[in-house]
Amino acid sequence: MCIRDRNDPVEFNKEIESIVKTKNMSYMDALLFYGDENKLESETLATMISSKIKAKLRVEAEELHFFPRTAKLPI
Repeated sequence: MCIRDRNDPVEFNKEIESIVKTKNMSYMDALLFYGDENKLESETLATMISSKIKAKLRVEAEELHFFPRTAKLPI
């Protein structure tokens, strides 16, 4: 699970997406799993997360009632 350059946010985000799909984890679980496997603190991970993954994390948190739901326009 270790990527070559831990400071490369693009590779990091690809790896998180891969973990979510292959291990059937939530984004939060995938981030924590990655951090544990690579001996990284959550504060370090937070600086590398893309806005796309942040949006997915927000949706997960809203579904778990950690955040108030944001208004969404009907499509």
